Amino acid sequence: MKRFSTSAVIFLLVGSALYVFQSGMLTSKLHPSKPTLSPLPREGRSNIHTTPLAPESIELAQSTATGESHSQAVSSLVDLAKRQQMLGVSDVQSLLGFISGPKPSDLTDGEWEERINVILNLLRQQAEESVKGASSKKQADGRDIPSLTDYLRTTAEKHPSRILRLYAMQHLTLWYPRESSAEKRREIVALLERLAEKDGGETAGSAVLFLNDLQRDAAATGTGGQIVNEEVIGRAALRLAADSAAKQDVRISALHTCIARKQTDALPAARQIAADTNAVIPLRKTAIHSIGQLGSSEDQALLKHLESETPDLRSATEPAIKTLQAKVERTPEELDPR
Repeated sequence: MKRFSTSAVIFLLVGSALYVFQSGMLTSKLHPSKPTLSPLPREGRSNIHTTPLAPESIELAQSTATGESHSQAVSSLVDLAKRQQMLGVSDVQSLLGFISGPKPSDLTDGEWEERINVILNLLRQQAEESVKGASSKKQADGRDIPSLTDYLRTTAEKHPSRILRLYAMQHLTLWYPRESSAEKRREIVALLERLAEKDGGETAGSAVLFLNDLQRDAAATGTGGQIVNEEVIGRAALRLAADSAAKQDVRISALHTCIARKQTDALPAARQIAADTNAVIPLRKTAIHSIGQLGSSEDQALLKHLESETPDLRSATEPAIKTLQAKVERTPEELDPR
């Protein structure tokens, strides 16, 4: 499983697509924290359990009862993921068919979102041949079983649940390295680029960061080349950062993306936000941090003024001023070793 980049971790801690692994649930960032997803070993699979699931385990995973029965189903699925339980084609088929069907009437919306998420955690760590084999079959009622990639793409773009759309985007990003089809990988990137170009809602903010992470991971591993349109990321991040109508967490995550990409064209927006006394403190602090990372000695006067304005900003202004001062003391070659 891929690790989260620094920018994504920051985003997940403050942004509007925040998720947390609590009892196996990636909750929406309107339930805050960072996910801890069950990782697969990078080298070898000797420690993965391969015992087929007992029928009662699958039945419990697909329980349609609310309350305690739902909690037991979630606990069982979380345990399977932690043990890295490998499923056969029929088990994967059954779970994919379950989550691609309608919401069971007895489950609340929150329970259904949680159930889908923990099932996706489990499915994402399965052998690709099992996942692909399941999607080539049909349900007993004749319904087609979608591929995991297709299910996640459709959910991310079209599901009425905001939380499930955000979950699906994150799962898509984590599944991307394991998708063997070059065409489907291109479709994942194209979807995220479309979503990043949308308005200033949570979807756009999440898509920008996930695109940035995909490209960063490709560059770090030396695989995949230029998989993302850099102009899309830069344009969307800058637009969201400067959009006063966008949600504050979206603007915060967009500023972090600009920092990660060393986008100095974000400085005008960062300066305006930092000086805006009507902006919320977390957003102003992020803007100040952006100025420290991207700005020049010319910004020191603004930061010193902000430092004297309110103690609430001091925890951001002090390190930003030090960063700018350190830049002044370094040579151009040290600042940009290219």
